[in-house]
Amino acid sequence: MKKQSVSGISGSASLNYGFNNRINGGLNLNLRKGIWDIGLSYNGKYERANIHSNLTRQLYSQSTIVEQVINSVQVSPTQAAGLSISATPTKKT
Repeated sequence: MKKQSVSGISGSASLNYGFNNRINGGLNLNLRKGIWDIGLSYNGKYERANIHSNLTRQLYSQSTIVEQVINSVQVSPTQAAGLSISATPTKKT
C-alpha cells in the first residue's frame, strides 16, 4: 500500500463561554507541502471574578473593633501561541 501525501491548508477554530464570565477560544492552522508540515496555534482565555469579603478584627489591647468590607474585580487574561514544524521523509527523499 502507498501512503497518501496530500498538500494543502487545514485549520480549526473554537470559542467557548462558561458560567461566571469565562471565555476561551483557539485557532489552529496547518500547512502541508511535500514532506513538510507547519502548524500555527493560538489560544486565549479571559476570566473575570467579582470578589466580596467581610473582615472583622477585635483588638483586645485597645478595646477596638475594626470592620472591613472589600469589593474587587479580578481579571485573568491568558494567551498562548505555538509553532510546530515536522518532516515526513519518504524512501526517495
